[in-house]
Amino acid sequence: MNNRRKKSKITLSVLMALVLVMTALPTLAWADDGDDGHIHTEDGGDVPVDEIEGDISEVPESGTVIEDEADVFDFGDVSLMASNNKTCGLKDCTCTSCGFYYYNYKADDETYHAADVHCDSCSLSYGSWTSTGSSQHKRTASCSCGYSTTETAAHTLTRTAWTSDGAAQHKRTASCGTCGYSTTEREAHSLTDGAWASISDTQHQRTKSCSCGYSITETKSHSLTYGKWAQHNATQHKRTKSCSCGYSGTEYAAHTMVPGRWASVSDTQHSRTNACECGHTATETASHADSDGDGNCDSCQYLMTRFSVTVPTSLSLGMSQTGQIYAATTAQIVNNSTGAVTVTGVKFTTANGWTLVPYTTNMADAKVNSKRIGFTVNGASSTVTGSTEAKTTAWQIAKGASLPLDYAAVVSATSKAVNEQVLTVVFVVGWAS
Repeated sequence: MNNRRKKSKITLSVLMALVLVMTALPTLAWADDGDDGHIHTEDGGDVPVDEIEGDISEVPESGTVIEDEADVFDFGDVSLMASNNKTCGLKDCTCTSCGFYYYNYKADDETYHAADVHCDSCSLSYGSWTSTGSSQHKRTASCSCGYSTTETAAHTLTRTAWTSDGAAQHKRTASCGTCGYSTTEREAHSLTDGAWASISDTQHQRTKSCSCGYSITETKSHSLTYGKWAQHNATQHKRTKSCSCGYSGTEYAAHTMVPGRWASVSDTQHSRTNACECGHTATETASHADSDGDGNCDSCQYLMTRFSVTVPTSLSLGMSQTGQIYAATTAQIVNNSTGAVTVTGVKFTTANGWTLVPYTTNMADAKVNSKRIGFTVNGASSTVTGSTEAKTTAWQIAKGASLPLDYAAVVSATSKAVNEQVLTVVFVVGWAS
């Protein structure tokens, strides 16, 4: 121990010289445990620079292993290996060969270094883990020698099952069984769609559920697929309708008739066939109509006002040698009009030198070749002597009917056979009133 003290005095004289040159040197704050030559972490006062062993002008770099405990000085983290086979003298330390001294620079006070000393055989006692935030916890490890340090570690989280936290998200608790830290984690629901099921003729629904137990019912209108229309009755057709959810039903609707073309079926009516896409057909009949007055039906173009009367082109007469007169029996007036007509008059006009005489004339008294003729048709008889005579008549002929012409004549005798036109008969025909 006396040798150590003397060595220190020699060192101090050097240090004092350095102090004079360097003016102000910092002092180190550590604790001295007496004469065992080790630095301890027990309570102690400041050690002046002039009591420090070693040459502080040669401070080793951080991390240098120093075997000479007299060369202890550092402004960073420096390790010092104690001499072999020496006890460190720390309280309750049982090692026979001490480990490292650790000297840590105290950043908030450049005047001192903080001395932290322990041996490699410290028996550590651990405090409880306490949370330091969302990712870590910490605890204090200390030895009865006075050494202590703080350990940190990541949380070991245990998570509960997800539970619903509203319509949009679910939650669970994550907790650390070591330090007691806990937090609530939240995520959006991950919904699984159930199958659609019909609930009415118009809608289906399904359940959307999450593994956390949350569920919601979604309702929508059916997405229908339709079959073809088929005839149901005279006024309606029907078709099937179905949805992917399993719903099916029958839909009924009135026929949608597409009209055909009008065609005349009589002088008063026309008809057409109307058809629906389902196959149903119906015949529609209506009366002709001529709103524009052109004589034709507006719809089917049937000629509604047609005046067509056919009269004979000739009325044949024959006379025997004895003076007997013969007339044709097939002569007629035919009404092809769209309505009834009336023969309102007849006019006799002689030709080729013949003279018209009353039908009642006795031709036995007439001279031969005197060219006299009396004529009657359907009771309208000549009554004058001359070349022409008009008679008023009222012979009505229904639509599509005919009027037979019953005619006869009285003719004066001729000396030879005659084949010529002797008379023109004009019939006056109009619409029946």
